[in-house]
Amino acid sequence: MANKVVLVSGPSGCRIYEKLIEVKRFGESMNKKVHLIRIFDEMRKIEPKLDERTILNYPADRLQNLRYEAISRIKDKIHSEEGLFLVRTPVIFYWSGNIIYGLSYSDVEVLDPDLFLVIIEDVMRVKYIMK
Repeated sequence: MANKVVLVSGPSGCRIYEKLIEVKRFGESMNKKVHLIRIFDEMRKIEPKLDERTILNYPADRLQNLRYEAISRIKDKIHSEEGLFLVRTPVIFYWSGNIIYGLSYSDVEVLDPDLFLVIIEDVMRVKYIMK
């Protein structure tokens, strides 16, 4: 089987990662190799002090550099290992009145996904958040 990359996104709080864990278990029950990777986890390997509560307090340029390095490492893993790669990241955040991007077009180009999956669990909640 050729490697497949699925870039998975959606609003925070809709339990996407938990759903992807179920997908991983199902794939493995069918004897498929499934890698579940959060870009945040890869960033944290580079910057161990990073945590989910304070990540948006980091300077934007530092976050961008961490994300770029994390995505480069993920791409290396995709080239060196076999299987289905589920790569999870939010695309955008609203924080303190600012828009912070969790993914850029160049990131998508580097990862070159076979599929871009956006999961929205509660459309009304997303509409409320977007106001």
